Order: sequence, then C-alpha cells, then structure tokens
Amino acid sequence: MLVGFPGMEASLLDRWTADGTMPTFAEAIRKGRSLVPKNRQAHIPDIVWPEISTGRLGVPRGLYRFPEQLFAGETEPRRVRLDDFDLTSVWDHASAAGRTVAALDIPYSGTSPEINGIHLRSWGTHDKPYGPVTEPRPELLAELVARFGKYPREHTHAEHTRCDDHDDTTESYRSLRTDMLAGADAKAKLFRHILDEREWDLFLCSFEEAHCAGHEFWHHLDLGSPWHDPGAPEDVRGTLRDVYARLDARLGDMLEGAGEDAVVAIVLSHGMQAIGGGWQLLGEVLVRLGYGSGSRSVGKLRGALPAPVKSAIRTTLRGRARSGLQRVAGSLPAPLTSSETRAVDLLNSPCGAIRFNVKGRDPFGALERGKELDEAHDELEYELGLLVDTKTGQPAVTKITRARDVYGEHMHPNTPDLLLLFNLAAAPIESIRSDRVGTISRPVRSPALPRSGDHSEHSRLIFLGPGVEPAPPHSAGDILDVTPTLLDLLDVPLPDILDGTPLDLRTPAGTASPLAEPAP
Repeated sequence: MLVGFPGMEASLLDRWTADGTMPTFAEAIRKGRSLVPKNRQAHIPDIVWPEISTGRLGVPRGLYRFPEQLFAGETEPRRVRLDDFDLTSVWDHASAAGRTVAALDIPYSGTSPEINGIHLRSWGTHDKPYGPVTEPRPELLAELVARFGKYPREHTHAEHTRCDDHDDTTESYRSLRTDMLAGADAKAKLFRHILDEREWDLFLCSFEEAHCAGHEFWHHLDLGSPWHDPGAPEDVRGTLRDVYARLDARLGDMLEGAGEDAVVAIVLSHGMQAIGGGWQLLGEVLVRLGYGSGSRSVGKLRGALPAPVKSAIRTTLRGRARSGLQRVAGSLPAPLTSSETRAVDLLNSPCGAIRFNVKGRDPFGALERGKELDEAHDELEYELGLLVDTKTGQPAVTKITRARDVYGEHMHPNTPDLLLLFNLAAAPIESIRSDRVGTISRPVRSPALPRSGDHSEHSRLIFLGPGVEPAPPHSAGDILDVTPTLLDLLDVPLPDILDGTPLDLRTPAGTASPLAEPAP
C-alpha cells in the first residue's frame, strides 16, 4: 500500500508527532523506516508526483511543470495534455504483470484504460486538469458519487470552488476549514470502501488536505508572517494543526484496512513553508534589462507608470496600435511571438525560470547559439545576482542553475534555461532593486491567489511492515525510487526506462541525517 500526503510539511510532522497530536504517524515512525530522499524541488518543483508515480525524471522527457507549461516550437504556455508525455505509472507496470491494482486520486495521473483493477482520477485532488474519471469502468464514477457524494471542495476553476477561491474573511476560512476536514473523512470512507472490496496486490491513494490547508492557512500558524492575524478566531488559527490531526486519524483507518501483513509506504512528496515570492517580479526585470521586445528605457518608463494609467492605455488602444505599443514597451501578452524578445520568464513557483529565445529552437528566435547565447547567460546571471530585496537589503536570488549543467545532453528543448532559487530569509520578496534595474514592486499574495504558504523541498518516506528494518529519519535514495521499490516488493521485473532503483529496506541504517528545520 502507498498512502500519499502531498504538501504535508515534514517539520510539522516532527513537531506534532512529538507532542501527541499525530499518534498514528508517531507509531508508524517508531515501527518503520523513515527516509529523507532527494528531489528536484529546488529548481523544478511542480512535477514531483509524476516523478514518484512513474519512477522517471521529467526534464529529459520535456516535462517541467504541471498542469501548464511551454512546449518547444510553441509561443505560449498551455495545458499539458494526456498524450503529451508517457505517464505510465507503477500501477500500470504492476497491472501488466498480472497484479490486482487500485490507484485512487494520485495527483497528475495519466490514463490507465486497461488497468487490472480500478483507477480513480481527480475526484478530490488539488488540481483537476483532466477532470474526474474511473477506469476501466467509466460508469463507476457515477456510482461512487451517488454513494459518497462529490468531494467537498471541488477544486474547479470555472466554478470558483478551488482552495484559492476565498476572500480572506473569517467566514470563508471557516468554510474552507470545514471542507478540508470533511474532505479527509470522505476520502477515507471512499478509499476504505474500495480497499475492503477485494484483495489487492497494490493499493495506492492520496490525501491532499494538508496541501490546500498549507497554501491558505500558513499565516494563521506562522507568527512571523506579515499576514498573521493574532485576533483571528481560535478555530481558524488552529486549522492547519487540526487538518494534520484529522489526516493522522484517517491514516489509521487505511492502516487498519491494510492489515499487519501489508508493506506500507507513507509518502510526503513535498512540504509547505511561508510563501517566498520573487518569481512574480522576473518578467519586469527582463524587460528592464533589455531582454523584452522593446528597449530598456521604454520598458523602465512603462514600469514607472501608475497602474491606473496603464489600465487607461489598455482600455483606449485597440488592435495594431495596442500591439505595437506593447511590442515597443516589451509587454506583449505572448513575448515569444517577437524576434526582438531575447528572454522570457516562465511560471515555476516557488522557484523562478527563464527561457532564452533561441534561433533554431524557438519559432521567432533572437539569440544565436554559441557566443551570443553564452554571453546572455553570463549577463543575466550577473545582473540577477545584483538584485536585492528592498525590505531587508539581502540578495533576492540565492542560486542560479543552468539547466544544461544539471541535465546535460538529456535536457529536453522544452526545459527553461535558467532556474532560480529565491532567498527565503527575505520572504516574502515583493520589492527588489539594483542600479541597472531600478526598483520593481509587486505583491506575491493577491485576491486572485491569496496563498500565504508555498511548497518546500522537504520530502519524507516512511516504510513499515514485514521485512522492513526500522530506522529513524536518515538521508537515503530519491523520490524516483518509490516506483521501483514497490515493483520490487511485488516481484515485478523492473522496466529499463526507470530512472530510480529499489530502496534497501532491510539492512540497518547508517548515521541519521539532520531533520528539516522546525517550522515557526
């Protein structure tokens, strides 16, 4: 059995298992083997679950962000389609080998029409890019909804039922709190119903309530958050802890259903921390450095205009006049449609990402490969390193990674060229400056995205059951190793395409590594 908890912060787990809030997890840690695996959250944060469930790196295949990314040969990011990538998952491999499999609400799952069992996708996941479905029997979805209802928080953008669809009031926080607690209970009931139906060789499920609660309620937990409200009602301030406690109880339900003979993998794919910011300023930085479609001076002037003036210009101008002004000012809605654009920023939060507009790779390329592209890399790395957070005076960017240095010849042309890590010690970064760029300010939290928490790179794996040698948390393996480990436990031959290898769960662990820094 695999039970996933996306967005559950490992340092909070350590705190609340120690004080008795999460006794089920505490017992699992005591009896099991806890691993702190490597991941790619520090530069490619949004494909952690496809990497877990497929056992394959995303970047060499061209996948760097779900549910939307840029594709080489195209000029604007778009939704990832099911046929864009091979998302063959651990349950597909197990099913093909004749094992009975249930895979329920695993984030960003592909399609499994021939699964030997049940695949439930997007009933209660944090994102639903493809909508809910059951395979191989589509009619089963209606039966499950009739019996268990719709998930309490539908997470549908068009229907304004996402976690982010709240107005920062006590009433809306209480509504979201109620839905998160009820969601954990509803999932456990549905999951147990399917678990108890038959004997499964492999059963996978995930609870995403810590993910949603972490994004929206972090400032209620974090006393140092600029949005912390000490006057908020006690139930609202205690929501994150209450959600973790509820998930602890629901884990107990799943372990009870699995029985003592099952080997169980508890997967904390990534954690949560105070929202860092900085990435929302990159587009304006590039324009002011002369990498947009217009001149640096015009871009800087545009950046200095008050928002009402910008709005008035957009309202007044139409058609070619508006497009021409946007091109000159470096503010085209799709910058890669201009051969004058040298680089663009791409959404990759909580990290940053920059793509150069390269001749022969991009439809309207501006930079020649070789010396010209190398000089652009060098210049941007230098200029980005000079940016400081105006609030603290600290560097805004702590690490700049050239994707080719990490992935080499395996780097896919879809991949951004520069990957940035922002300074969490200065978070939230909402205003930056340098002599050349000037000052750029933009809030990271807004009514459209009212999050106060964002992903951390803290992953944790807990294995328990027959044949698993207990061990306290220690560094070992990679999240890519989850799929080959499960297949190895099932005696299913490992496909050659996997990038991970089976974890050693049977020998005594070495020296324990330091745990994640405690959350505030």
